[in-house]
Amino acid sequence: MFVCFLVFTVAYHLVLWAILVGIGFPFFFYFSRPNYSGRPSYFGYGSLIGHYPKLNLMAPESAFNVKDDCIRIKFNPHDNATYQSFVNFYRTHESVTVYYNSNGTDCLNEGKLDDSKFCDAQITNPEEYGDECSRYFTDKDQFGFDGAGTPCFILKFNKILEYIPYINSSKNCANDPECCKNVRVEIICSHDGNGNETKIEVYPKKGVSICQWPYLRQSGYHSPMAMLQIKKMESKSSVTVTCYAKYDTEGLKDDPDDFTTGPHTLVFHIDPS
Repeated sequence: MFVCFLVFTVAYHLVLWAILVGIGFPFFFYFSRPNYSGRPSYFGYGSLIGHYPKLNLMAPESAFNVKDDCIRIKFNPHDNATYQSFVNFYRTHESVTVYYNSNGTDCLNEGKLDDSKFCDAQITNPEEYGDECSRYFTDKDQFGFDGAGTPCFILKFNKILEYIPYINSSKNCANDPECCKNVRVEIICSHDGNGNETKIEVYPKKGVSICQWPYLRQSGYHSPMAMLQIKKMESKSSVTVTCYAKYDTEGLKDDPDDFTTGPHTLVFHIDPS
């Protein structure tokens, strides 16, 4: 009796796995084929993952509100207990973001790219990430939550394998090895009318360099990074902040609905203390 049951169980699972493989293989085979750009279809327009990577606000687990599935930031500059979780989170965060030169040249030596080398930049660099934010992440003290209450938060893009922003830089880049530093993906952030006196700033102001893409399984790679700073917070009600990346593309027009309300948009709330 036991032998019959064992044979039936094995046969049942073999048939089940055969059905799953039969259904799943064509699906994954389709998305693994190179598209018109020569790259696999698991990223990009109409792909399995989607058109563009999503922005994320790097925050401790305590900032996630389970009820509305959203990040809520609430702190009192005069009470460090209200923002200590953010301070602890950012103190342990790596301070280096890696620039990978996507146009195939070594931006340090103006020669052929060595895959083992990267062009890197610190988020403590004031030219890229602003004087205050760079100082906060250099000191690693209170990150701007104390005093005037002008904290900085790390924004990161999803790390999508081999993804490069759809920016046609060939016309402007010619033989310039610094090209990918000059071609930028701008991040747009705005807030609703509840916080008319609220001011936010995004760094780098000219956008994230496309040197920070692509991810090719390099050791030590960090996702493309930006900073968002609350410059002024004066509101008696919750302020909703919306951020998205603006891609200057050729042949692919940005759909406002997709970027202001779509799946690639970052939305979080700043609640009054």
